[in-house]
Amino acid sequence: MAPVIHRNLGGTGPKHARSPWKFKRVDIRTRMVRGNDVAVRIELLHEIRGKLTDLASGEGGVETAFRAINQILGTNGRLERLNVSGGRRNNGEWHVSACVSVRFGTVEMTGWYSGPDALTASCGAYLDALGRAAEMNIEKAAIA
Repeated sequence: MAPVIHRNLGGTGPKHARSPWKFKRVDIRTRMVRGNDVAVRIELLHEIRGKLTDLASGEGGVETAFRAINQILGTNGRLERLNVSGGRRNNGEWHVSACVSVRFGTVEMTGWYSGPDALTASCGAYLDALGRAAEMNIEKAAIA
């Protein structure tokens, strides 16, 4: 039986973001055997279209989650850089921030997000970069 990690996501992103997409949930399944791929299910909420879910498989959880996001949105973003940092807040809660650079052809966009864990923050930052690309008409897929 494959272990499953479920995350109901709560985090914060930039206040300027105009994306109608919100990151809701991610499930990761993997076997405890070396060399096997992971399977990721991403759930996004759209302010008009509602909940959309897709699956992807790959070698790593974060990149596979990004692949599932691309499948839902119909985008072709490619991860160039990912920086994650974390620590405890004054109230004792764990806080993680992520910054990503995503390439769309010859243009690279940056996004950031803050959440309770590295996967939440990374996926939120990826969505932020996609939203910025849409605002600048760089990526004209299903982001809007």
